Amino acid sequence: MTTVTLSGSASAKVSTTLGAYEDSNHTLVLNVASDFTVGQTLTISGLKFANFTAVSATDNLQLVTAGAGGATASLDARTKTIQVPTATLSSAASQTFVVGQVSTAASNPTVTDDAGVATIKAANGLRIRIPAALNMTWDTTVTTVTLSGTASAR
Repeated sequence: MTTVTLSGSASAKVSTTLGAYEDSNHTLVLNVASDFTVGQTLTISGLKFANFTAVSATDNLQLVTAGAGGATASLDARTKTIQVPTATLSSAASQTFVVGQVSTAASNPTVTDDAGVATIKAANGLRIRIPAALNMTWDTTVTTVTLSGTASAR
């Protein structure tokens, strides 16, 4: 069983050893040893979320005070969302080209990894692809580039 840290005026009324996880591990059960009184608070530290298996819309955690299968008594004011971590690509400027134009310098692209989960890995490298709808190619006479930014040494 996981041990959590409890604080607040009702912390002595609840066991730090979790009672169970119900509903395919979607519901955390805390054992209450004695009734709360009006206005008492409980803050729970040390919990962790796991198994982020698919993208999910924004939603709120729910508080149930009526036992197993009870109705939702309150919703957390803060939301939770599961999204796909992604790196981003942004160029320094938009560019327009003319059919038949000579090789032209690309506006400097900046690659930024996801703020929450690093997705750029040495095993996969980086690729910047020109989409099929853009009738141009990379100038293959360019064989070295200048790098800058916090990840430039990687």
